[in-house]
Amino acid sequence: MGCLSPIFASEVFIPSQLGQVRDKVEGSRGRTVVIIEEAHVAYHAQKVLAEILEDLIRHESFRHVFVEGGWGDVSLTGLRHLASGDKRREVGERYLREGKISGEEYLSLTTDLEMNLWGVEDPGLYATNMKAFLQLFPEQPRLEEEISRIKSGLVRLGSDILTETQTRILSMRREYESKKGSLLDYVKFLMGHLSDVSGQYPNLTSLLGFAGGSDVYDAEKVSLEKQSAVRFLSRWLTKPELEALLLLNGQGSMEQEIVFLDELLGKINEYSMSPGVPNVDNLENYRNAIKEASRMDTGKLFEELEMAAEDVFMAQMPTVQQQTFFKIFQGVSTLEKLISLRLTEDEFLLLAKEKEPFSLREWNEFLSGLTNGEIFFLSPEDGFRFLEPWIPVAVEFYQSARVREQAMVENLVREMDVRSLDRAILVAGGFHSRNFLKALKEQDFTVLLVSPKFTPGDEGAMHEKYLKILKDKWIGATKLGARSSDFETDPGNRRANVLNSEGSIF
Repeated sequence: MGCLSPIFASEVFIPSQLGQVRDKVEGSRGRTVVIIEEAHVAYHAQKVLAEILEDLIRHESFRHVFVEGGWGDVSLTGLRHLASGDKRREVGERYLREGKISGEEYLSLTTDLEMNLWGVEDPGLYATNMKAFLQLFPEQPRLEEEISRIKSGLVRLGSDILTETQTRILSMRREYESKKGSLLDYVKFLMGHLSDVSGQYPNLTSLLGFAGGSDVYDAEKVSLEKQSAVRFLSRWLTKPELEALLLLNGQGSMEQEIVFLDELLGKINEYSMSPGVPNVDNLENYRNAIKEASRMDTGKLFEELEMAAEDVFMAQMPTVQQQTFFKIFQGVSTLEKLISLRLTEDEFLLLAKEKEPFSLREWNEFLSGLTNGEIFFLSPEDGFRFLEPWIPVAVEFYQSARVREQAMVENLVREMDVRSLDRAILVAGGFHSRNFLKALKEQDFTVLLVSPKFTPGDEGAMHEKYLKILKDKWIGATKLGARSSDFETDPGNRRANVLNSEGSIF
């Protein structure tokens, strides 16, 4: 396909009910890339991803969708002629729910849209990344169980040596990390325990303003206004519509909160002429404020968050023993995420800056001293040392993932040059998306970063499902359903060949 007239970021329309533009930059190169963040194997997220792609293809003349996790042609358009549209949608739905195909593959299989899927991975670099993953994957259950025992022991030990306020600081961190508490709540807690912070934490200060620390909106009214809006809508919406709305009420992240508020306020607007409609001006200000917060530099925000947590703890005038315990507790939390492969990009970058982030022998010696030579949550012979061989493997997984990113950007740019494309879509996981935006911005591309809106599910279960499917795809060992169809990955060039012995999935 030849080059069309350039399209600017302001001209790319993303339906608000489908996705949120998290960030965008205008370049002068005449090339535009829409980066869509995907939540791997999450059914609702993948369905919305497919809808965003379809909208961009139908209305914005995007035809080329580049993807991570594969190389070369990864389209499923070649299977379209084997069955009717209804049959393809039936099979596509089943495979999508099982996590065996992605949203872009689903669209490629189930529609007749003119589209091309192309993997931009470097096969050798991807194989290196997978080698580290496959080394670690079978050991994860045992390692995670042991780390869980360590954390439980630390919690019990902390109740003996920490003050009530110090314990509360660690408790708030655990709630935030487990997503039982929101980022906004955690920031408000930290900043409320610090004095004279002007200039030290510019991003946290801004976030505090978005969280109601300024007169942008009245934070105390937000919860009541949500309830009032839901009560009003309950008079007009059908029961399924109301239930679907309430399912979006996510408290774990700003993104989930934005999705809920967009839908809630959109429904209020639909019935704005109805009697008894509530005033939602304050709620709209709150929604707009956290949208601005979601566009902040997450790397700088995370660094400030870590510094603030340490400063809050140090403000309690802890003893040397309490300081050491605090560092070990933080280190074990990071270690757990590393071994489980749940680190965010920002967490990994911070970890990579440290010369020796996990001083396991020192940790073991310190805790042994606190418990009179007996570690009640580990055998004295092993301590933390059973983890040592696996830390470099997990680190290699993340490091090789970073190396993959550079190759993917180079391959994307080359393919756009070869095909004379002025616009393209890149589907990538959240770990990579910000780095892709930065790299393309440096090459003067126009870039939009889009997050699909979807009902959040059990993130832990989805993560485990994704890791299992990733392993099975790579080794080509997964079986699908009663039809005995093999879902295989050809390491040569395809991310998803969906074939049975007759050469058909239908």
